[in-house]
Amino acid sequence: MGDVGEPLPVVQEIKQLAGNARCVDCGANCSTDPWVSVTHGTVICIQCAGVHRSFGVHISFVRSLMLDTLKEREVVGMKYGGNEKLLVFIEAAEEGMARNAWQELPLASRYHTPVADRYRQHLRALVDATCPPKPQPPALTAPLPTPPPPPQLRETGTEPAAGSAASTSCGRAARSFDPAEPPLPLPQAASACSRFLRPGNSLTWSD
Repeated sequence: MGDVGEPLPVVQEIKQLAGNARCVDCGANCSTDPWVSVTHGTVICIQCAGVHRSFGVHISFVRSLMLDTLKEREVVGMKYGGNEKLLVFIEAAEEGMARNAWQELPLASRYHTPVADRYRQHLRALVDATCPPKPQPPALTAPLPTPPPPPQLRETGTEPAAGSAASTSCGRAARSFDPAEPPLPLPQAASACSRFLRPGNSLTWSD
């Protein structure tokens, strides 16, 4: 976040918060090489920073206070936090415990307790109120293809096919079939349709 020589003012401000001169987890002096858990707003040493990394970023996001550049929300969280504020919260919370009992827990278990989760939520709410998170852009989704129109169903028998018995009436309405009615004589049927025949066409009659 700043040069190795002279720390930036924001780094000095974070280091001067109550309890931040020593690692919140082991008590080691880390004033010359401070690391931070921005998820908890606490200062830790480089050895404990390695353990925090093993928790996953959803539990503890670790940065170097001297080498990394903190984002705006991370700086706000560090200012709202501090080692002493975490320990006070641990003792005062409903799910909390005495400071000594908290520090006697194995480091791998300490930040997976309900009170640690409660503090993460508390600190996140303070940061969100001061520096609201940017809204996520809506996901781009491809438009759904337009389904094809349903096929047009045609009632069977309403339109006789060309060349069928019902269409041989030469454009006139088809007569209903009556088995008792005698068929038209062959010459009469031929003369009835002769005016609709085109030159070159012929009718073939079969018995």
